[in-house]
Amino acid sequence: MLFSNVIARRYLATEMNQRLKPDSVRCRPDRPDNNVCEVKFPGDITMGVSLIKVPGYVIARQMYARAGARRRGFDYACTPDGNLKLVNRPDIVRIVLIDLAGYFKNNGALRGEFTSRLERKANNLEPAWLKQQLLRFSLEYRASEPTAEEKEGFSKLDFPIYLLGRQHGYDSVRELMEQHNIPRTIKCIGVDKPVDPYRLAEKCWKGDAERGCGIPSGEGFRKVGFIKTHTVSSDPIGRRDLAQAFLNVTAHEIGHMSNICFHDREGLMKYPVPLNMEIDFSLGDRGFILASLTRLKNMR
Repeated sequence: MLFSNVIARRYLATEMNQRLKPDSVRCRPDRPDNNVCEVKFPGDITMGVSLIKVPGYVIARQMYARAGARRRGFDYACTPDGNLKLVNRPDIVRIVLIDLAGYFKNNGALRGEFTSRLERKANNLEPAWLKQQLLRFSLEYRASEPTAEEKEGFSKLDFPIYLLGRQHGYDSVRELMEQHNIPRTIKCIGVDKPVDPYRLAEKCWKGDAERGCGIPSGEGFRKVGFIKTHTVSSDPIGRRDLAQAFLNVTAHEIGHMSNICFHDREGLMKYPVPLNMEIDFSLGDRGFILASLTRLKNMR
């Protein structure tokens, strides 16, 4: 209990700029399947301290809070004088690929190549900057649809991207956007007037030439992306290297989800993005993405 108390107070101090003493600490040692201790503070603040990764590291997050509350991992060690030393682990920027089309479900080799290359490209975006900012990209593949609670709980540094098929029309896209609480208007950086993301998505999804749609977070943090697996996989050029084709299209939409609300003349934000070559974000577009990550990380 003392360990959880220290972790919770550290989170409050570093993530919420509050220094409070706990009212109570509740753990359930009688339940080995429950590895979370609840630490309650004044002001109706409850911290959850997860011990599931112990002895590797410990995880803390504010419970029962608004969606988007930051999850923080801590490495820990005991000093020679018996004190507990805590070191912040990097914040994880999750790219969550949700394969509702089932395209990659039974193709492990292609899935592995595509996802590993995409994760590597993301972490090579600006390695020194990411290290300094304590940020690291992690890719997660899911073959099933998240629950309503999971969709509600996607946080500021999560990039959920749905891999859809020919059977998914705009009605499916709109419903998913609503379930992810995408607002009715968004304000993009560099754009004078707010735009309706649902109209953007409808135009994009119904466009035969479009391979995917990335919905920007605007001034908030809710964002979502969609990839037309049937369009990418049937492209004569893309079929030469499907892993590269899906990587480029997905990275392009991640750019849009990072508040790049325009296309560029070069790099991954070029339209249409090349499918058959290794290509990177331009210097200017990398700046947009890093600025977006900074804003998202610092949101309260």
